Amino acid sequence: MRGEIEVYYGEELIHKESNLIMDGASELLADIMSISPSVSALAVENLDVATSAILDASNYRIAAISFGTATSSYQNNAHEFSDAKATLLSGAGAGSGRFRGASALCVYLENGGESSNNAGNEVDTSVSGSYGPVPALTTSPNPAMTTLELSTNVSATLQGVNLSSIVPGNGQNLNLIPTSLHYPVFINTELSSFSAVGASFLGCWPDGSGNHGTEYSGFSGATFAHPNVCFSGVLNGHFNEASSMDTSGFINMIMSSVPNTDGGHPDGYGLSSAFSGLTLSASVDDDLSWSSTGEILYMVGIGAGDLAMANLYGGIFNMGLWTIDINKTLQAGNTPPYSFDPLNNPRKYRLFSTKSLSKNLAYARTVQTSTGGTIYPALDNYKNLVIKWRINFNQLATP
Repeated sequence: MRGEIEVYYGEELIHKESNLIMDGASELLADIMSISPSVSALAVENLDVATSAILDASNYRIAAISFGTATSSYQNNAHEFSDAKATLLSGAGAGSGRFRGASALCVYLENGGESSNNAGNEVDTSVSGSYGPVPALTTSPNPAMTTLELSTNVSATLQGVNLSSIVPGNGQNLNLIPTSLHYPVFINTELSSFSAVGASFLGCWPDGSGNHGTEYSGFSGATFAHPNVCFSGVLNGHFNEASSMDTSGFINMIMSSVPNTDGGHPDGYGLSSAFSGLTLSASVDDDLSWSSTGEILYMVGIGAGDLAMANLYGGIFNMGLWTIDINKTLQAGNTPPYSFDPLNNPRKYRLFSTKSLSKNLAYARTVQTSTGGTIYPALDNYKNLVIKWRINFNQLATP
């Protein structure tokens, strides 16, 4: 079994490389081979649909994908805490009131201008609208890891309460900025009145256009009294527009299919948009029989606004495919079939395969000024990005 990842920026293939199959994949295979078919008989005898559903194939397939960045990035960029920033986010110090509301964030920039970009782009600090995350390296790939990163807690403390004591880091980028997600999470805590501020430090994905997106601003040398705004705007996210991502940052598998072919295969049907969640497909042979190649394609789209916001929070340096951990899910008191819910997701996941990157997938792309000549990265120049992740069950991983 081996896997390969292709990354498309618009129509352009910008990255192609093999993945790392994790120990979680072998654990999944062990679960499949050890589950007893007698569970079905017990369920029928006791009219227990939930017990019978333990055998459903959907419990043992890839069920989600997630994205993250380096450990140190969760202490910097839009995650970075300061009292002045918290005050600005609460609205008390913003004369225009642009930060008053539940979906706003801000970042501080170093050296009086846009920070250096660690993705190979030079940032023109004379032009607003660009941001390069603080340089960082991810943890070295290790098949025994159960999360994308080892530690992703934030250092922000509000009203004497550390945010990660309420919402611990889970090794990847969280999804708490939308009001519908962060308010229920904080409502019965000591920071119930500061949920919007807390969510701005925790991050990471913008609200959808149906909820007017998420405001952002970048400052250099900012203080509570005299914030120097370098750039600002509104970003809209596909993940929250489609409700395909839960608060923990897991993007749901929304469809398993074989797409239609020109021959009109009777069992084929149109594949859902990759921007609605993680999709799965297997190819159809010319003779219209199911493919015997052993290859399965997982595909997900990351919207332009999602990319730009992720860049403000430190970028995207790793990603992972996840299966449902049936044992942990049952132990948590959940019974199959396991529905997906963005706020209260009953599923517990197991890491199947990962990919760590040396280059930030969310770096600010370059544009040319209206006068021509100068090239600079800008937050409003993003295009949608598509991840194609192929797992071939008939091939061995290359050394």
